[in-house]
Parts: sequence; C-alpha cells; structure tokens
Amino acid sequence: MGIAVVGLTTIDWIDDDTSTTGGAPLHAMRALREFGAPGVTATKVAAADHQLLAPLDELAEELTWRAAAETATYTLVHDSPSLERQVIIEALGDAWQPAEIDDWVMEATRDCAFVHAGALSLADFPAETLARLARTNRVSLDGQGLVRPARLGPVVHERPSSLEMLEHIEVLKLSLEEAAVLGLEPTRESLARLGVPEVVLTNGEKGAWIFAAGELVEIAGAPVSVKNTSGAGDGFIACYLAARSEGASARDAGARAADTVSALLRNRAGTW
Repeated sequence: MGIAVVGLTTIDWIDDDTSTTGGAPLHAMRALREFGAPGVTATKVAAADHQLLAPLDELAEELTWRAAAETATYTLVHDSPSLERQVIIEALGDAWQPAEIDDWVMEATRDCAFVHAGALSLADFPAETLARLARTNRVSLDGQGLVRPARLGPVVHERPSSLEMLEHIEVLKLSLEEAAVLGLEPTRESLARLGVPEVVLTNGEKGAWIFAAGELVEIAGAPVSVKNTSGAGDGFIACYLAARSEGASARDAGARAADTVSALLRNRAGTW
C-alpha cells in the first residue's frame, strides 16, 4: 500500500538565482519519508533534464517516469514589491492524458491507498484523466489544478468555468487563497457546497481546516522562520493522506501532517 503522487517534476528557479528540482512528487516523497510512510510516484520530465529525478529516486519507494516534450519550469520570487511570494510560469510541461493512465500510471499506482494528482495548473489533469485514475484508486487533487490558468507569466488565480473534475475525487486540497477564488470560506456550510467528501484547506504556518464526514475541524499551525516554504502544501496533503489510509481521524491526520511539515521546514532551513 502507501500513497502515490502523480505529477510533473519541475525546474524551480529560486529568486532568479539558483535552480533546483521541484514539483509535487519530490516534495510529497520527502515529507512521506519524514512521516515514515511509503510513497510511489509517476512523473514526467524532458529527457534532457532527467538528472532532476536523482533526489526523487532516493526518496520514493518506487519511481516511474517518461520523457515529456518540455520540463515545467517556475521562478519563485520571495522579495517581490508586495512582500509576498510571486510565482512565475516559465514553461508548462505536458498535460496528463487518459491514455497515459491506462498505459503505465495505473500499473504503477495500483496497490496504493490514495493517488494524489499534484496539479500545477488547470491543464495538468483533464476531467477524463481524473476519471481514469478514479477507476482503481481513491483520488486526491491539488487545487492549483482548478484555479491556476495554464499560461506563461506571473500566476494570477481565476475561477474555472467548470468544476466537472471534482466529480472524480474524494479529497481536495486548497490553500485559503485558492478557496477564496472559488467563493469558499473556512466554514462547514461553505465547503460542503463543493460536494467533495473531504476538503483540506491550508493556511500556511497558521494551520489548516479539514472538512470530512460533514464536519469541520481546525488544525493548529506552528510558526517557522524560513523564507522559502515551497512544497509545504504538497508535503501536508501527502502526510494527511498517509495518516487517513492508516485509519487516523481527520483531526489526527491533520495534526500529524502539520507536525511533519513544520519539522521539515525547521530542519532544512526552508530548503525543500
């Protein structure tokens, strides 16, 4: 068993100065290693950039990948004029097609308790692709796949024209900012309107809210004195799913996920 993460491996430029491997698979596998749960991943990267997979190969119980036409590339600016992190899309990477799920992803993730679709933009996981994943697994989705348009340049969240893809998922991970774009608030009544069985709503170091079984619980956060917190949300949802697959309540799963991510950020001084 274990948790599977399907998503693109990225080149992340940090403050336009240094580059590093990024993407949901890496961040999730790193958190799962700290958490003590097995993780497998299916990812894509351009063949010329295959060296980006080296750290992921060390962390995942099983890694399967195929060559993409281009590697998704991002610039993360932490000293923007607004004093908030700015995310700039330099290259989108390849979308996940339904045929890929049937061809190789399904086999790689077959025995996993959950498959998390680590979306980077609206183009990554079409509704039909999520439907194929849901045939054999319980599926979780990153909310970036709902509100982040698939276009180059600075990220500006937008409300999607359709929420069709939510029909195929059991867990939705959203940041508070992403939820606001969808017109949602951290209340039981608001999150219930999505029709998704579980919603994990993160709010950085301030904690999270989790909607599950018709109830809303709040998870306390822990302050961290680091600038680069990239991947914290990927780590949180991976650990949350791992705990839920072990039978933990939503409250306990959220608390364990928060503790794990806080420890990683402190121990690595923000380097993910």
